Amino acid sequence: MNEVLIPIDKKSNMPLYEQVYNGIREEILNGSLKANQKLPSVRYMSSLLSVSRNTIEAAYERLDSEGYISSKKRSGYYIQQLHTDLFEGQLVNLEETEVSKEVEPFCEIEFDFSGNRVDTNHFPLSVWKRITNQCLKEQHEEVFFFGHPQGEVGLRREIASYIRQSRGVQCTEEQIVIGSHTQYLLNLLCQMIGIDGQTVAFENPGYYAARQVFELLGYNVQLIPVGVKGIDLKALEDSEAKLVYVTPSHQIPMGYVMPVKQRLELINWAMNGNRYIIEDDLNSEFRYYGQPIPALQHLDQHGKVIYMGTFFKSLLPSIRLNYMVLPPTLVKIYQEQFIIYQQTTSRILQKTVEIFMKEGYWSQHIKRMRKLYKKRCEWTVSCLHKYMSNKVDILGDQAGHHVVIQLKEREVSRNLQDIALHNGIRIDSVNIFLADKQMNSLYNQIFMLSFSALSEEEIHAGIRKLSKVWFSN
Repeated sequence: MNEVLIPIDKKSNMPLYEQVYNGIREEILNGSLKANQKLPSVRYMSSLLSVSRNTIEAAYERLDSEGYISSKKRSGYYIQQLHTDLFEGQLVNLEETEVSKEVEPFCEIEFDFSGNRVDTNHFPLSVWKRITNQCLKEQHEEVFFFGHPQGEVGLRREIASYIRQSRGVQCTEEQIVIGSHTQYLLNLLCQMIGIDGQTVAFENPGYYAARQVFELLGYNVQLIPVGVKGIDLKALEDSEAKLVYVTPSHQIPMGYVMPVKQRLELINWAMNGNRYIIEDDLNSEFRYYGQPIPALQHLDQHGKVIYMGTFFKSLLPSIRLNYMVLPPTLVKIYQEQFIIYQQTTSRILQKTVEIFMKEGYWSQHIKRMRKLYKKRCEWTVSCLHKYMSNKVDILGDQAGHHVVIQLKEREVSRNLQDIALHNGIRIDSVNIFLADKQMNSLYNQIFMLSFSALSEEEIHAGIRKLSKVWFSN
């Protein structure tokens, strides 16, 4: 029997028994402790390492339960025969790998213009808490168990009523499927439509989180250019796609709004070739100028548009609640083959949102936030005109949570995003939405400035500083 010397750090947050377990396990896997070799007794090891017998016993019992050692009655613990040759070199310490290291910013972030952030100060938290507590108190027998796979009927009814009034979407609650994220719903939808050999047309630049779903499912993704009127319909006609993903009401990321003429042509494309259109209506609640354009689905009389919506930009990012509206033909396929998929959104959350909508708090909140975001959008544009009017063009300022700026003169020699970050300003480049990296040179001078989570004072100071670090000689 050889001594087993294991370093013990009594100041570490890791329990002592776990340190002993890890030390012996590593000695076994790297071959230092051989098969059939006897381990020191519990008493001897506790004395050797200056720890309690309970600590050694806990470590030995775990090693025994996992098959690294075996206990022989009245004899002790022995190393099991393992294929340790599988563990060549040193064992991987996850704490030391590059994967586990967080990327540190260049400096402390003073102004964060990055996306996926919303104003949380104006969220009606007290109302939300009251409704959640109401659900737990009055409906606890119901919300603690599995609900309908398609989502709570009451919530689907409220959503159907809301999108009919606000977006002109024609549907019943039977056509709505609720899920925790757009990616989950897209995955489900792709299985309904069929995956083998399918080609999907996709905006470029476009919403990368959605594009990756198609890529991971093995779709042939054909990239279609985007212009001020939305997706290039001529390029779409020339493609082999039977499915297209679009964001017509506020194109992600450029912010373009597809006119009605192009919408009708897109629906005609779907009708003529037995095709489907996926309409992601992200940010549709926040249009600031002119009359709202009805959803693409509103114009569809032939069941060719699958409408998708979300609550995370309107409420909070942590409220993972999305939905899709299926045409009747796909509803039939879903109910026959895919109803077995369990619902991914908590029933408590669903019931809370249902009551929030039914009692009028949702419409009040949207009106309040639309007014607030419009004011911040106008202020952002005003500050850009004040500090960068001769340097940038402003795009996509009609709706949504961000404006897009494009430099008038190309800055080939400088990485403006890194310069901003080095000076405490975080912004997003449109390049992250590109699938074809050969197009980077066309978009590397275009940036997104999200204003939704910043005060007017922060917007002003941030744009002033950004202009200084970018353009001051």
